[in-house]
Amino acid sequence: MKIGQPVRIRERPDVGTGQIEAIWPTGHCRVVFPQAVFSRIRFGLLEVVDVAAEAERERRAVLKNEIISCLIEGDFERADHLYRTECDARDPKGWWRNELYQASVERARKKIASQRARAESQQAQNNHDSAPGSVRALPVPPQGRVVPSGQVPMPRPCGQLLWFDRLPKSAPALGILAIAWRLEDISADVWTRRLTAFKYGGRAEVWAAASALEAGLKSINWSPYRIAMVSALSHGDTHLRSGSQLELLGTTVCERLGFDWLPTALTEKPHRALHMLHGAGARDQELKDVYSARIPAGYDCVLVLDDLVTRGTTISSIATAIHADSPGLPVAGCVLGKHERSGFAATYGLVVNNDQVPKELGELWEEGLTLWNAREN
Repeated sequence: MKIGQPVRIRERPDVGTGQIEAIWPTGHCRVVFPQAVFSRIRFGLLEVVDVAAEAERERRAVLKNEIISCLIEGDFERADHLYRTECDARDPKGWWRNELYQASVERARKKIASQRARAESQQAQNNHDSAPGSVRALPVPPQGRVVPSGQVPMPRPCGQLLWFDRLPKSAPALGILAIAWRLEDISADVWTRRLTAFKYGGRAEVWAAASALEAGLKSINWSPYRIAMVSALSHGDTHLRSGSQLELLGTTVCERLGFDWLPTALTEKPHRALHMLHGAGARDQELKDVYSARIPAGYDCVLVLDDLVTRGTTISSIATAIHADSPGLPVAGCVLGKHERSGFAATYGLVVNNDQVPKELGELWEEGLTLWNAREN
């Protein structure tokens, strides 16, 4: 590393990209970030940022997303023009090979051809999902609807939230409610920034998330059912830590909605962090039988709170523990965001973005931040 080099803190992506201003022989350096200065930080905590390469990757992701959007909308002429001028012409060797692009075109044509036939049945299903009551609003997915690993499960609306009932590992939960996507390859996405900020933030982000999640859950008619909420636990904890982001979020949301908050209902055997494990199988095995549950009688549904979900492994493990304690009790996940890569979804001819997230939820998030900061000042 050298002075002037752009760097990022490995475990703090929310801090952004900074620049090395001074270096000491002790293996420390001074780094200036947009909103903070780290006077003496070890080299081992940093990673060098290739600004040009990152900008190019983001340009490609945005371009690919735009082309796929054109295909989904049936604007094949514009899609071909963008592909020829921005992909083929600028990089003849092809970062998006022609055969893969043509496969996306073919999938889009098939999808458009079948949309009209599916419209009536989809409308009927949406009407069913919007019916009063949590059990009917969160239907049990029919057999055979689980998406295999390596594919992209797409949500459908449930009130103002996204409803995923096809995650590879979410069963035996009914499914998972989420506010928005966390797009790992589009860091400029506003919801991706918000969800990342919650994970690494403080009370202001909890207040913001609670405002948005409250509105999303309130848009589903839970009456007359009795709802309980529990929280996923960090990998090193045996019980939910008092004062943690999820503990504060769950307490706040349940107080506002009249749900029963059960912070001590789950216990967990400590295990390795899932992001340190390689392969879906290893992560699934790591969470096998680590949770235990004690749910009081009388509830019609239990919501499992977590910040982010990828394949649904954690929700599945908790749902299994709840069913061991209370057989037949409906369980659903309730998370802030769903991890995905828009570029990966595009290879299946799918457009993954946050355009469908109601504007009101974003406004409530920002309003929550403003109110908390004003309260603190």
